[in-house]
Amino acid sequence: MPIENSTPMTEHEDAEDPSLFAAMLEDGDDAEESDTRTLWREAVASEYALPFPLPALGLTARPYQTDAVEAWERNEGRGMVVLPTGAGKTVVALMAMARMQVRTLVVVPTIDLLHQWHGGICARFGLEPDAVGMVGGGVRRERAVTVITYDSASIAAEKSGTRAANSPLPANQYGLLVFDEAHHLPSGSYRKIAERSRAPLRLGLSATIERSDGRHEDLARLVGPTVFERQPASLARDKHIADYKVERVYVDLTDDEQAQYDQLTSEYSWYMAANRTKLMLTGCANLFEGLIRASGHDPAARQALRVPTARRACWR
Repeated sequence: MPIENSTPMTEHEDAEDPSLFAAMLEDGDDAEESDTRTLWREAVASEYALPFPLPALGLTARPYQTDAVEAWERNEGRGMVVLPTGAGKTVVALMAMARMQVRTLVVVPTIDLLHQWHGGICARFGLEPDAVGMVGGGVRRERAVTVITYDSASIAAEKSGTRAANSPLPANQYGLLVFDEAHHLPSGSYRKIAERSRAPLRLGLSATIERSDGRHEDLARLVGPTVFERQPASLARDKHIADYKVERVYVDLTDDEQAQYDQLTSEYSWYMAANRTKLMLTGCANLFEGLIRASGHDPAARQALRVPTARRACWR
């Protein structure tokens, strides 16, 4: 399989090229008015076909994962799948990719997830790392299957809006959009990713879709309705995920551990206070979601996002 050249880029050049969204439309309403059923069949038939077949997944799906994909297919390849953390939402997306065999763009909220998804796709489908695209964190490498951050995708979507409506579309078109942590999508800037694409197949993944600002209701239009949902208790009862209980444990820290904990807390608090206005203007549901978005392009935000994990390491 031929592999295109990879081009390293600076942190703010991730998504300067609007061709990342090969199927972008100047007016998202045109996509909404299209015959979804016809577009879905065209996607499966030929329009968005991969240049190479994805091999069979090297795993055995759990029954509810198969049920989730089948429910999504019954809704013409559009909709939200809501599963708790640890239930294998990524596997559901990989199964959908294997069934549809179309050009796919996976949109993720953080750089860490960018690398995690890229590695998972390569491992599960037996692909070389350079065969799967990655956009974010200073790299832009487009492929027929590409993983991109929400921040980079929103920049590409914004730039696509300046294209003439009758201009020829680039050849590299995406027929399936996968939104990881899809509750981020309805924010003011991220929603353009869905609104300015005519990709007929859309799969949203989330553990909890509710947003405090009520914009989660827009997911039905941007991605599709919730087609499958399972609660943690039911999956734990069937032994698909571990049973659990929440218990608060207090620990004593040494002087050095306490000093390190306090230093990390100060760094986090300083970043959030210094950037509060900027984070509020992202259109996200809360400041922490704004921090997640900023981590896609701001190294200081990525460092702040790592603080909770680093603090837990103080007493390990």
